[in-house]
Amino acid sequence: MNSILQWVQKSQLMDDLGPEPFQQRFIAANFQMAENPKFSTIGNALVRFEFWEYLVRIASFKYREAVKSTLTCSQAFEKLIIEKLIPSKLDPWQGFRNQQLWTIDVNDVLEANLQNLYKIFNSYFSPIKKHVVCDDVVDMIVRVGDLRVSEVDVIFCFGMSNMAVTNEPA
Repeated sequence: MNSILQWVQKSQLMDDLGPEPFQQRFIAANFQMAENPKFSTIGNALVRFEFWEYLVRIASFKYREAVKSTLTCSQAFEKLIIEKLIPSKLDPWQGFRNQQLWTIDVNDVLEANLQNLYKIFNSYFSPIKKHVVCDDVVDMIVRVGDLRVSEVDVIFCFGMSNMAVTNEPA
């Protein structure tokens, strides 16, 4: 919830509305019935279609309900994109990747330590476990490695390092 509210503020979606309407719409977009879950998620994370649903709910509230407008949902959503999302200055993730992460210097450090990195990663695998998961990375960095990085930062970095989900329910 805090992450989405930070994003809402950074995107300048909130204006003078306060956080409550955005919290309510987050809960509505993220809701699953316990006895019949749609799919499995980690915590209160939004999957892609829920994020789009969240944006449509925000647009409908902001440009229809709050101002008693006659705009349709799609017109309100288009207005949100044009007026708020396109002009907002969000984190330039690709710029970071191009300028700081995908560099010769970083590659040289990885190449020089590749054998040791393989040993570390392989210690988290087993015949039935073929992938490193977030808990493994937290264990590796925070607990075992004691690299003085917060668990929240490790989880954020793990999430940002993953490729887009190709098998997400829609």
